[in-house]
Amino acid sequence: SQMEWYCYGLWAPLVIKNINLDDKNYDHPLPNKKWDTCSVVGNGGILVNSKCGKQIDSAQFVIRCNLAPLDREWEEHVGKKTNLVTANPSILQQKFSSLNDHHRPFVESLRRFRDAMLILPTFSFRLNTFLCQRAIYAIRDFDSPIRPVSFNPQYLKSLSTYWTSQGLKEARLSTGFMMVNLALELCSSVDLYGFWPFSFHPRDFHHLTNHYYDNMPVRKRYHAMPAEFDRLLKLHNQGILRIHLGECEQ
Repeated sequence: SQMEWYCYGLWAPLVIKNINLDDKNYDHPLPNKKWDTCSVVGNGGILVNSKCGKQIDSAQFVIRCNLAPLDREWEEHVGKKTNLVTANPSILQQKFSSLNDHHRPFVESLRRFRDAMLILPTFSFRLNTFLCQRAIYAIRDFDSPIRPVSFNPQYLKSLSTYWTSQGLKEARLSTGFMMVNLALELCSSVDLYGFWPFSFHPRDFHHLTNHYYDNMPVRKRYHAMPAEFDRLLKLHNQGILRIHLGECEQ
């Protein structure tokens, strides 16, 4: 079958016609249902020594961001269960050389997520489209159990418009913030882990790395992490979701 997509790029719409798909029916990746409990795992350094792994994995649906590592050394603190994971184009560019040559390292890096859905911004910005397509083709060519899905660009546009109207002024919503919004639509009860955009721990003020697995700086040019966290904290105080900071109960 073939599909036609209108992709809103940096300056003008991009029309991509005749994207070939396998000749089979595709079910909606997220059917009309709600999960009772969902964990959204940010990648903040606050997860180090948190012992939140079991609590995270106890949720019915677990969302992770940007192909974060799930090595055995982290399992006690971040868990390993994954139902949906994101992959930003910047990750594909930096870690996998834009998938221009060798695809195997990328596909092998997905093994830790088993048969989770991999959500890509394929049709969101025209600069991303062909890079995300290469990722999808690599998954197909290596017969990976990972299930690639793509954001609806209109959904992302509406999300950005809404939060701009709420006073959140930033070039682009962060992946974690978008996943929280998605979880609130899919889940009756939403718990957040690893969402803390500061360099110190809230309990004893010891220094934290930017991510639980490295100290790469956040792209402040695009994202306003403290402002996003302020919105999440308000939702926490209203009882709409729960933010977990510090060590989890065993």
